[in-house]
Amino acid sequence: MILVNTGYVLETVSIPDSQYYGLTVGDLAMPFFLFIIGVTIAYSFSNRLKTGRGLRSESHGKEDLGKEYKHTLLVHTTLRSIVLFILGILLDSFPYYNINLGTLRITGPLQRIAICYLIASLAYLYLKPRYRIVLALVIPILYSLSGNLAYRIDVLVFGINHLLIYSVGTPDPEGLLSTLAASSLVLIGCLVGEYLLQNDVLHNTLDKIVKLILVASLLISVGAVWNIWQPTSKVLWTSSFNFLVAGISILVLLFFK
Repeated sequence: MILVNTGYVLETVSIPDSQYYGLTVGDLAMPFFLFIIGVTIAYSFSNRLKTGRGLRSESHGKEDLGKEYKHTLLVHTTLRSIVLFILGILLDSFPYYNINLGTLRITGPLQRIAICYLIASLAYLYLKPRYRIVLALVIPILYSLSGNLAYRIDVLVFGINHLLIYSVGTPDPEGLLSTLAASSLVLIGCLVGEYLLQNDVLHNTLDKIVKLILVASLLISVGAVWNIWQPTSKVLWTSSFNFLVAGISILVLLFFK
């Protein structure tokens, strides 16, 4: 990521992104990463909630234990997110670190990952799966209705000198609202991870694969149809892009599983 962001990648080995609209192989890197973060949240948190790894020993009672499990995970997750966010800011000044606080970019790829990770973790810890399904679907739908609001919020919160703006009126590629939309992909990954972890008679391996292929096909179809009204764009993280890459991510995960 450091090499790509700072331009130290040979032309012969670089993978081009789409300039603005469209979908290329290069556009899939960040979505795949966000999706797999969601899957790992399900696997990691599920294991820690069962074993109590990292839990203090003074809790008593099943209810108290459950609350402390979540509290411990919340603290760890928040600290990781803060560290990752700070590293993202430092990465923007790599390799010279001539930091100008007046123009330092606050948003960025690692910052997006940090925020999405925190949102999905909070949802996993405190929301039931059915509410997380609704959240994962509602977020991109609401974002698609925001219009120019993303640009105005970014300028209001960060100031235009701290953003990456391609043209006036165009939001930062990793702005607040588009990052919120991207968190939907982590939530979907988390739900897929939970489903894969289910181990009972009604959910054998073949049954899981078939159902996930159907879900992936549905997401890709929704994204393709949505593309008619709202073109696919990684820069804007449009809802058509979000659903398309969610479906593709599921298929890729099943291929390597």
